[in-house]
Amino acid sequence: MIHCPTCGKENEDFFKFCLGCGSELKSAVVPRPEPVEREPLPEWPLQNTSPEMEALSDSKIAEALRSKEEPEPEVESSANVEFRSYQGEPSDVQETPEAPEAPEAPEAPKPADAPRAQSPVESQDGRKAAILLGGIPDPDDIVTVVRPAIAEAQTARQCRVCTAGIPLDFTFCVVCGAPAVIDRDSASRDVSEFGLESTGESRGQLVLLREDGVDRASYDLDSGMTLVGREACQINFSGDEFLAPQHAIFSYRGDRLVLRPLPTTNGVFIRLRDEIEIRSGDSFRVGQELLVYQEASELLAAGRSEDDGGTRWLGSALASKVWGRLSQRLGPGMAANAFLLEEDDIYLGRDRGQITFPKDGYVSGCHAVLARRDGKVFLKDLESSNGTYARLNDEVVLKDGDHLLIGQQLLRVEP
Repeated sequence: MIHCPTCGKENEDFFKFCLGCGSELKSAVVPRPEPVEREPLPEWPLQNTSPEMEALSDSKIAEALRSKEEPEPEVESSANVEFRSYQGEPSDVQETPEAPEAPEAPEAPKPADAPRAQSPVESQDGRKAAILLGGIPDPDDIVTVVRPAIAEAQTARQCRVCTAGIPLDFTFCVVCGAPAVIDRDSASRDVSEFGLESTGESRGQLVLLREDGVDRASYDLDSGMTLVGREACQINFSGDEFLAPQHAIFSYRGDRLVLRPLPTTNGVFIRLRDEIEIRSGDSFRVGQELLVYQEASELLAAGRSEDDGGTRWLGSALASKVWGRLSQRLGPGMAANAFLLEEDDIYLGRDRGQITFPKDGYVSGCHAVLARRDGKVFLKDLESSNGTYARLNDEVVLKDGDHLLIGQQLLRVEP
């Protein structure tokens, strides 16, 4: 506290003027702490103070450095002799109580001079050398990935990123981690089996869009039939590994443009304009999420299943109010998350709703809704920025402005 020199009223330490008379206050002077004397740093070299070891003097340090420059010849230990004999190689050293000095070992080649075998090579002793996975040299020879030579290694694939060798039983490159390029059957189907023919005359267009919705390229649609896929089609997206060689057919029937999805792994998705009815097994896309709907009857049937010996599988019981399940699909037969549906209206979004995907930036705050009415289930988009896409189970008549997801391609239809 500070006492005012004029009126004597007490004031807080941080006040500059007295609350009683308004006179200027002189704050108390805070004494500065005295500087702490620190011990001087020890001089180099540091002396060892451990009671078990003798302190090193300058002369001993210099002697140790000289001995390091002239290394003594290494003596092969008995463990190395036993390991070499186990491998079937002749040993020059006999086991005695006192092992004699071994001859000086030849100098090993430097890592930079060591050959890198890319295929099984016959060595001098008739054995096949190991195959080095990775056709590029390791930086500073820190890591070398080795795999024993096998017959299938001659047909190993090559990484498309770092050109390293990838064996057939590997799905990723062990050097850079890139996925392996799978050799697919490139045999194309006969176009005549579709019952359609191309005329060579253009009628409409497919517009390829970027992720932000800006037009990227356009492709003409044949007035008869246009085949879209990865190869051997009128419109090819050869770099899209999610496309089948022949994925979908666009054809005109009078004034209508019809899309027929072919039987493929990933199918064709169309952006919803209005709500649609979905059934058990149907899938749809919200942002980057692939979701599959299953009704409760299928879940109950799976819970009552038995093995070949007539033994029932163990499982958790479902609540009576559960009417379906929504699975976040990772791959064939694999789900990341599963959401049980109990309420009549299930909202999906990034941060609002019963089911949220907070890390998916392509999902709107409240994106879509699943609604159950009179025993049926309906899917509706809630005017989201990127839309909701449902997988087609049959051919559909397209309208001007329809958006399609075919593989990784986002397309707009202009009939």
